[in-house]
Amino acid sequence: IYWLPQALWVGLSLVKQCDVIYSTADPFTAHLVAYFLAKLSGKPWVADFRDPWTQYVIYQRWSSRLRSGVDAFFEKQFLKAPNTVSVTCAATATGFQELCPSFDKFTITYTGRFHGKKNTSASFLQALGELRREHPHLASEIQVIFAGMFERENYNLITRLGLETMTKPLGYVPHKESVNLLLQSHVLLLTLNDEPGVNLTYPGKLFEYLAAKKTVLALVPEGATANLVRQMEAGLVVPPNDVGAIKTTILDLYSQYRQGSRLSKTYGNLQKFERRTLTARLAQCLDALI
Repeated sequence: IYWLPQALWVGLSLVKQCDVIYSTADPFTAHLVAYFLAKLSGKPWVADFRDPWTQYVIYQRWSSRLRSGVDAFFEKQFLKAPNTVSVTCAATATGFQELCPSFDKFTITYTGRFHGKKNTSASFLQALGELRREHPHLASEIQVIFAGMFERENYNLITRLGLETMTKPLGYVPHKESVNLLLQSHVLLLTLNDEPGVNLTYPGKLFEYLAAKKTVLALVPEGATANLVRQMEAGLVVPPNDVGAIKTTILDLYSQYRQGSRLSKTYGNLQKFERRTLTARLAQCLDALI
């Protein structure tokens, strides 16, 4: 632990030049350095444990009670905080999963305002409630993260449906943190109410979802957004008010995850949606007019 201050000082000067933070242990102070660097920079972090930590038989022989308690606390933090955790074998991964169940939760994330008066929002929560009732074990295996305004009607519905352990309304978070949440998730939730004119527009968050390259669960009416999700093969389009279809789709995605299927997506050309590309097209249009 004594080299933490100096390592952190040097790391702060280096982290600006990198895209990803990678730490490997032991010594486990390496993960502590990476933990702080990731928090301060917002850069994604991969924590390589290689072998077990507090569960390792040699560790248990020489560690004091105080040391064990401190290390157990940090061990859980280092399992939950990184974007990715790597180990040498499946048995070690299983041990970590038993130690920290949230380390292995199937995660759905929604960013932006989750409208209390939007029928689609209520349909999604009702579908989640039916899943919890029909498959009680899923209450500890699925989590839905909401980053952004979460209206009171939704809190009331969560309480009524008993979804407190399955949902995590975070409120507003910094944009870097919002992006990190997308990258750490398995599925990204997109909702649009079935209202006049909605079929003609794209929600801005859709393009951030595409950039994250994760499966999109699009609870949207037929129209521009549904067509783009299908065109990009970005995920699944489900009628926004069909509770049964939403429930079945969540369960199917969860089953794929449990069977080891990768839910990440490899899209086609995303460059056409970037501002640089769109601005170039606009410039060509202006040049043509001149």
